[in-house]
Parts: sequence; C-alpha cells; structure tokens
Amino acid sequence: MRYPIKDRMIVIPKRCMLPFYTARSEKNLKTVDIKFLPSIRELVGSIGVMPTNLSRQNLNRSSLHLLTHLNIFFWTQPFFLRNKYVYNYNRILFTLNELPKLAHVEGPKFVYIHMLIPHRPNIFMPDGSMNLNTDYYQKGVGEGINREYDIEGYINNTKFINSRLPAVIRKLIQESKTPPVIIIQGDHGYQLPDIRFNNLNAYFFPDQNYTHLYPKITPVNTFRVIFNTYFDAEYPLLNDQSINVGINRPYGKKLMRPTPCP
Repeated sequence: MRYPIKDRMIVIPKRCMLPFYTARSEKNLKTVDIKFLPSIRELVGSIGVMPTNLSRQNLNRSSLHLLTHLNIFFWTQPFFLRNKYVYNYNRILFTLNELPKLAHVEGPKFVYIHMLIPHRPNIFMPDGSMNLNTDYYQKGVGEGINREYDIEGYINNTKFINSRLPAVIRKLIQESKTPPVIIIQGDHGYQLPDIRFNNLNAYFFPDQNYTHLYPKITPVNTFRVIFNTYFDAEYPLLNDQSINVGINRPYGKKLMRPTPCP
C-alpha cells in the first residue's frame, strides 16, 4: 500500500480525528476535523458536584478546576481526594470503549490518541476497578506516599492496560476496511534516571514488513520510517540519541546510553 506525496511533502489524509485528548491547551484542538469527547457525566462520573457554568469548552480542564468552589480542606479528605481523579479514570475508559468504533468511520484518517496510563495518578486496579486507597496518589499531582506505593500503583495500572489494549487493537484491525498502520508509543519510561528513556515503541504494519525497523530506533525516526515505507518519501534518518536535560539552571545535559529493543 502506498500513499501520495506532492513536491516531496507528505500529503496527510484530509480527515484528522482526535478521539481522546489530555493536553491542557484548547488551541491544539482547532486544527482537528472530528473530535470524540466524552459527555460531562461520563467525565465526572460519581463526583456529583458540578458548577452551573460548565460547558463543553471546559472539558479539557481537570476536575480539580471543575470544583474550585470547594474548600481546599475537603480535597485532603479521602472521598474528595479519590474523586478528583475520577476524571482521569473515566476518560481512559471512554477511550478504550470508543476506539474500535473508528474503524467504521468512512474515509482516510490520521488518528491521534493520548492516554495517561500507566501514569500518575495510579488509580486503576489490575481488574479495571478504581483504586480506593488514596495512599497511592495523595501527594503532589498524584504521587504515592512513598516509592513502594508508586511502583505498586504503576504495576497495577500496567496490568490493567495490558489486559485491555490488545483486544481493542485486534478489533480495530479486524474491522478496518483499509488495513491501518498503528503505533503505540510512550513519551518516556518509568521515572527512574537509568530507565527513563526506555519507552514503549511498538508498531503494526499491515503488510508485516518490518525490515526498515531496527533495534535502536527512537521516536525521532518513527514517522520518517513510516513515510519512507508507505508514502514513498526519502527522509534521511536522524541520529538516535536521548539527552537528559536537568531542571535546574544552568541546565545540565547528559547523553543517555541507547537501549536496544528486545
């Protein structure tokens, strides 16, 4: 299968679909043709408290913002601490439920999906139920009370998404009229210095021809390989390297040792 190129520039199919979005800026939504957004009730779930001026334009704000009229004291209590993360919990379930339906939308499409899992707050149990123990996400922006809780919560989240995502992808492949190209990619690995750049980078090519992939490929070359393989482009591959930039000024830079794919 090949796709057209024009004046050495890739022609992305006209329809760009965004079934699920987690970024904080609404400006990024303006270039999207079709948006798949959960209803307000699907997002807030059992929170049970909503300001009257809530509109669909506010859907990409966190539930903490939705409930700013509550005294901060209540957010430190287990019920409210747990339920301020219902937003994260419900939007991930929404994405997993809606994703297979994209196979039945007519026409070529570029689909972008952003799911914060496995990721703090670690609110999923392995069976998909909500973790009701707030020790797993009560500090800062969803950190556990210590490293042990963070690691166990991360594993719980990973077990859940590993149990759901393969079936979702299989259904999407089986029901698509045109065999899709699928990339499942993490922006980073677990937040420990030595393994932070060991991110997930998985590919599905419809013709099963993976000869252009190689063990040390990094995300910088993901779309270059795809464009060269399926769009007859000729983009040169960039240097596969990862640089860890410190957050303290002056910023420190450390070239990380590459980790080959298993």
